[in-house]
Amino acid sequence: MPLRMNKVGETSLPPLMAHYPVEILATGMAGVRVYQIVPPQIPEQFRHHLLLHVHGGGYTLVSGELGIGEAILAAYRCQKRVLSVDYRQGPDEAFPASLEDALAVWQALIQVQAPATIGLFGTSAGGGLLLALVCELRRLNLPLPRATLP
Repeated sequence: MPLRMNKVGETSLPPLMAHYPVEILATGMAGVRVYQIVPPQIPEQFRHHLLLHVHGGGYTLVSGELGIGEAILAAYRCQKRVLSVDYRQGPDEAFPASLEDALAVWQALIQVQAPATIGLFGTSAGGGLLLALVCELRRLNLPLPRATLP
C-alpha cells in the first residue's frame, strides 16, 4: 500500500474510532480476512441482524483497517453488527479475486446467519463489487440478502 494511504489511516482512523466507540475484531472467514465491528449497544430487534460491508478504493488503494471507516459508521449509527470483507485486490490480485473473496465470505456466512437477516452495503468500488456479488448469487441460484445498498 502506498505510504500516502498508510498516513491517511494513521491520522483518520483513531479519531473516528474515538468518536464512534465500537469493538473491532480482525479475523478470518472462508480463508478471507474480515473485520467484525460491534457497536456498544444493539437493540433487541437487531440482535440477529448483520450488515456485510465491501469497501471502496478502486480495487487497489484501500485494504486492511483503512477499509473499515464506513463499517465503523454503519455499525454505530445502525446499531447492528457489521462484517467488513478485506478482499484481495490489485495490483497483486486481478479481478475476479475480489468477487471470489466476497462470494466465499457470503457462502460461509449464510451457514451461520439467515440471509433474510443480512444486508449488503458498500460505496465506490465496494458498491460495484456488491452488485457483482448479487449477480453472481443469482447466477449460482444462492440465497440473496434481505437488502443491498450500493
